[in-house]
Amino acid sequence: MLTRVYTAAFAASGDQAVAEQVSERVMLAAGGGDAGALVERAVLLAIRTSPAAAFAPMCAREREVIALARLAGATTSRVATVLGVEPAEVRALMRTGLRALVSRDGAPRTPRPPRDCGSGASPAHAAHAS
Repeated sequence: MLTRVYTAAFAASGDQAVAEQVSERVMLAAGGGDAGALVERAVLLAIRTSPAAAFAPMCAREREVIALARLAGATTSRVATVLGVEPAEVRALMRTGLRALVSRDGAPRTPRPPRDCGSGASPAHAAHAS
């Protein structure tokens, strides 16, 4: 159980020291809780303390929603319960958070291929694109 808690905290923070501190706090306060709930607590505490760089483009609430879903494996309804919000709000936060990852400052992270390019594939494959 400690391994899962530490791994989740590290994934959320990207920092070994933060993951260790979060794991210790969660495990000491656990009192024998189930592993899923402990992982959720670790993810939230780590993402609130020191979010990993991948979460930087998102606002705090978007980070929490996406981290719970992706790192703790929580469903939409579980995320809503943990955060005390409606599932519709979870879906909206997930959408805006993921959009923030796709584009920073409104610019796509990966440029689209030129219009006259036949396809986005390599030149060797472009000849076969028709």
